[in-house]
Amino acid sequence: MNTQCSCCGLAFYPEAGYFVGSIYINYGATVAVVIVSLLVVRDVPERFQLILFSCLAALTSLAFFRHSRSLWITVDFWLNPWKPPKDARSVRSAGCNLD
Repeated sequence: MNTQCSCCGLAFYPEAGYFVGSIYINYGATVAVVIVSLLVVRDVPERFQLILFSCLAALTSLAFFRHSRSLWITVDFWLNPWKPPKDARSVRSAGCNLD
């Protein structure tokens, strides 16, 4: 796979540590699911709650992993939109459409 787009120069592999924000999103989603399930399932005996909520947290974290990365990319693009290079003439001559 190419490291960057041949038309616009967008890097396909962001710098190290780029996805740290997605860890916070994933953690928040996991905590929200566990808290809601704790409020819904109050009748479970306490000895089973640790096992139940630990398994639920692990499964939620794994299930939401890709979604949290995608959401982080969206938030990053919303806060810091990527702009095409200023030399648009060479990009257009290469047959790329940036509109």
